[in-house]
Amino acid sequence: LKDFIKVKYAKEAAIILLVSIWFGFSRKFMPDTFSASFVLFGSYFIWKFSTNKNKVSLLLGALFISVGLLSKLSSFVLLAFIVPILFSKEFSLKIKSVLIMVGSLSMIPVIYWYFIWVPHLNSSYGLDVFFMGRSVTESLPQLLDRSNAVLKRFYQDAFYYVGFTFFILGMFKVKIEKKKELAICLLSSLIFTLLFIGKSGFNFAEHNYYIIPVVPFMAILASLGFHWIRSQKVRTFLLIIIVSECLINQLNDVFLSKDKNHMVELKELTEELNENELVVIASSLNPQSLYFSHKKGWVLPFTDLDQNSILELKEKGAKTLIWSSKKGVPPESTSYSLVSRSQNWIVYELH
Repeated sequence: LKDFIKVKYAKEAAIILLVSIWFGFSRKFMPDTFSASFVLFGSYFIWKFSTNKNKVSLLLGALFISVGLLSKLSSFVLLAFIVPILFSKEFSLKIKSVLIMVGSLSMIPVIYWYFIWVPHLNSSYGLDVFFMGRSVTESLPQLLDRSNAVLKRFYQDAFYYVGFTFFILGMFKVKIEKKKELAICLLSSLIFTLLFIGKSGFNFAEHNYYIIPVVPFMAILASLGFHWIRSQKVRTFLLIIIVSECLINQLNDVFLSKDKNHMVELKELTEELNENELVVIASSLNPQSLYFSHKKGWVLPFTDLDQNSILELKEKGAKTLIWSSKKGVPPESTSYSLVSRSQNWIVYELH
C-alpha cells in the first residue's frame, strides 16, 4: 500500500481490513478471502517486478493471481491494484508489454476453467455451484428491487458503521492527497466493482460475502478519512472502536452454533464408505454438508429429490444417499436401501 499512500495510512488500512468481514470469512472454508489474498499477493509481486525488473517477482505475481482467480473469479476486482502501472509514465513500454503478455498467459487456465470446464461440469454432472453471473438487463431490476440490501453490503457488512463513516470521509480526502496512482487505482476499482455488481445481480444483494473483494479499497479510503483527525490519541481511540465493533458483530463466526452441530456427524457417517465413493446429500442448496462429509458428490434441496432425480444421479455415479432426518424420510423406492441411521441423518445405499 505504501506505493499508493503513506505508510501510516497503510498500517491502519491493514488493521481495518483484518477486522472487517475478512475476519469472519477467513475462518471458514469458503474461498473468498483465500482467493482475494492470493490476488493481493500477486499484485504486490507485479509491483515489485515493475520497480526492480526481477523475473522471479513477475513469475510469482502471475502465479498468485492465476491461483487466486481460479479459486474465485470475483477477485478480479482486486486487479485494480495493477492498473496504475499501465498508465504510469515511470514504467517503460517494455515493462508494460511484458506484464500484458505474461498476464495474458496466466489467464489461460482461468479462462479454460470457468468458460470450458465449468460448463462441461454443469452439463455432464449437474454441478451448478459455480455462479457465472447474469446479463445486465436481468441483474439491474433485481438490484433496484433490493437496493437497500445492496447498500447494506457497504455500510454494514464491510466493516460496520464507524468504519463506513471514515470510508465516506476518505473519498473526499483522495482529492487532497493528489496521488495519481491512488486515484487511478480507486477509479479502476470503482469500474470493476460496478461491473461485478452488474453481473452478480440478486446474488450481491443476497450474500454478504460478495463484498469481500471490494473491502481492501474501502479500507484504504477509511484510513485516509481516519487521518482527518490530527490527534494520535483520538485516532487510536477511534481505531479501537472500529476494531471492537467489527469483532463484536462477528462473534457468531468464532463459535459453532448449536443448529450446525449435526454437520459434524457427517464425517463419522461417511468414514465407512469407499474413499472415492460419490454421495448425494439431501439438505439444501448450501454445499456445507458436502464439505463436512469429506466426500465428492451432490447437494440438493429436498424438494428437488424425487425417485427420478435420484435414479438420474445414480446413473452419473452416485452410490450413497444421505438424507437429513429433520425432513422425514425420502419417497419409498426399491432403488435404495437403509444402511445406517443417526439422530440427524439417514444413510441409504443406491441400487
